[in-house]
Amino acid sequence: MTSPRGAALHDMLRVIGRRFGEIHVVVAPARVQGDGAAAEVAQGIRELNALGGVDVIVIGRGGGSLEDLWAFNDEMLARTIAASKIPVISAVGHEVDFTIADFVADLRAATPSQAAELVVREKRAVAESVGELRGRLVRAMARRLDAQRHRFDAVRERRVLTDPQRPLRELTRRLDEASARLLRAARSALRHAAHRVELATRDLKARNPVARTRQDRRRLDDLSGRLGRALARGVDRRRHRLVGVVGRLDSLSPLAVLGRGYSLRALARGVDRRRHRLVGVVGRLDSLSPLAVLGRGYSLTLTASGQIVRSVRQVEVGDEVGVMLHEGRLAARVTERKERDERPQV
Repeated sequence: MTSPRGAALHDMLRVIGRRFGEIHVVVAPARVQGDGAAAEVAQGIRELNALGGVDVIVIGRGGGSLEDLWAFNDEMLARTIAASKIPVISAVGHEVDFTIADFVADLRAATPSQAAELVVREKRAVAESVGELRGRLVRAMARRLDAQRHRFDAVRERRVLTDPQRPLRELTRRLDEASARLLRAARSALRHAAHRVELATRDLKARNPVARTRQDRRRLDDLSGRLGRALARGVDRRRHRLVGVVGRLDSLSPLAVLGRGYSLRALARGVDRRRHRLVGVVGRLDSLSPLAVLGRGYSLTLTASGQIVRSVRQVEVGDEVGVMLHEGRLAARVTERKERDERPQV
């Protein structure tokens, strides 16, 4: 965006041609000083935005006085530059010249020539950059191809491709295992159910009145037979004992004694001796009887289960015990336990 007759346009075209001659440049002519210059520059910016395909807009003008550059301080132009969708470079005047357009533009260049250098790179640098990008692209594509090749080889070597029947065999094996487990579970359930039915049948048979009556009759018959045999054996034993007693009585009968040649006086003396011996034996038995010991003031201590307490280790504090006396019995509770007898020993 500049005057087609100004030196600024020729300077920028010369720099652009030297750096990259194949660049397509669109020149939007406009007055750059005087009345109406700001309106023409603003209209050119709007037309370039509407044109499309424009990468950057350069507003260029050579140096001059403040009055010559005053069009670039116009508010309407400043707002148009700020509203531009295409980046705008302000290259108005020399390096020491500043206008409002410089501050609202996307970039300020000291001179139009510098603006051309900022916009257009050297062809050699572009070629080197393109070559570098091409090399990077080639390497990236090679790596991508290698990765895809490895992936293809890995997929090709999978068993699902080398052995298509393997998944079917695996599914068949799993189906067989599941069928076997189901069969085992069914058999186990049947055995369990049969066992429960058998137990229930036994329970019903045991609770059947007819079966219980038969069982009780068999037990009664068995007990009756055992009782009859026991009574017979008891009668036999008592018969034999009675025969023995009768024999001994016959042997002790006075007539039998007299028949053996003894006299009545001798018989009386023998009876007296036996009576004295019997009295002595009875006396010794009375002295050894537990009841006689209790009669002398002693007692027996029994646990709750009926065992005789001989040591304090047989009971615990709080246990119930029974005390047997000569006459009667006492119920007591253990309140204290001593391992050693502290009474003086005689």
